[in-house]
Amino acid sequence: ILSGDGSIICISGFDLDKHSGFVKVYTVTELFYSHCIVDRASWVGNGRCKDYEPYYSAACGYDGSDCEPPKIPENYTECLVYDPKLINDGICYDKLPYNTEKCGFDGGDCSNFTDVKGYPDCLVSNSTKIRDGKCDDLPYNSRECGFDGGDCLTIKFTPTTAPSERPITEPALSQSPSASMNPSARGVLVRLELRTDKYPEETSWTLVDIAGQVVHSGGPGTDNPYLRQTLYRDEWRLKACLPYTFTITDLYDDGVEDGYPQGYFRIFVNGERRMGTSDGTNFGSKDSVIIYYC
Repeated sequence: ILSGDGSIICISGFDLDKHSGFVKVYTVTELFYSHCIVDRASWVGNGRCKDYEPYYSAACGYDGSDCEPPKIPENYTECLVYDPKLINDGICYDKLPYNTEKCGFDGGDCSNFTDVKGYPDCLVSNSTKIRDGKCDDLPYNSRECGFDGGDCLTIKFTPTTAPSERPITEPALSQSPSASMNPSARGVLVRLELRTDKYPEETSWTLVDIAGQVVHSGGPGTDNPYLRQTLYRDEWRLKACLPYTFTITDLYDDGVEDGYPQGYFRIFVNGERRMGTSDGTNFGSKDSVIIYYC
């Protein structure tokens, strides 16, 4: 039973073994984070600390008690953050509460807030993130910033077979391909850059050919297990004029964004970057990149 103002909940029942009833009364805030508004509620209290707002806030119980209570960095008495060592460490941590005026814009690591054209009340350090096709966290994903210029309002679905940066024109196959279409005539240099996050055991990838055969792979269960927050580079010479698919997966559905600095993956084909449906960091459970060069 919920009270009229929604602040108290009453739970009752009957114990068959003891032949007695019971009644328990709780305040709603004891059981739920009723004022915690986040994109992924399953992340609150999941055992992993998200040290940025809105997860890291009093309303969300500092990520459902996954994070320690906030600390005050030296020289910033009104700044409350999870890790004071990130303040003024030479790298802009462009997330709240670090990149705020109270924290000196990450101790001077981030640029001061600037106005964003079309959003007079939106103050951010990097205005290029607004309406760039990727949903960013606060302060970008706010009403004042048009929910990241609309990037956080809708979910865009892209077929996994779609090209990313330029159209792919597949040659028509014939019984006797010409010499210019011969895949063995020249090769394609493909480079993978992968920076792992705090949980490298969750990340794995495969590179498969047109027949679905795994050509290369990495991650748990392979010959290439990864260390946490480490940059890896791999290069392969593949056959030209044949499509390959690079697929990276994360068991926890949060890409490789966990940790600081955040992880990422990048695919380069003959020096040109190819992208899938994500920016290479927060790709959720999976992202794929089509590799084709002729």
